[in-house]
Amino acid sequence: MKIRVPRPQLQEPDKTSCNWNIAHFGNAVGFERDIDGVLKAVRAEYNLSTESKEASNRSRFKDDSHRFLNFPVSILRREISCASAV
Repeated sequence: MKIRVPRPQLQEPDKTSCNWNIAHFGNAVGFERDIDGVLKAVRAEYNLSTESKEASNRSRFKDDSHRFLNFPVSILRREISCASAV
């Protein structure tokens, strides 16, 4: 089974100093606890870039996708997949 992992959404830093969140995973019924554990671990380790497009001189990006260049979506997907396989 594949769980759809949406892009993280930038937010003001919360009490854990994390500046992003992900909600509305697709095809995740029954795996909420696994996803919450993986999400907590990844949120503790990574933050999104808050650098503006102009400041970063990344004119090739038409939207805010430059914020996700170093974000480990593949790690998040792999960890959720491993957790849900158990």
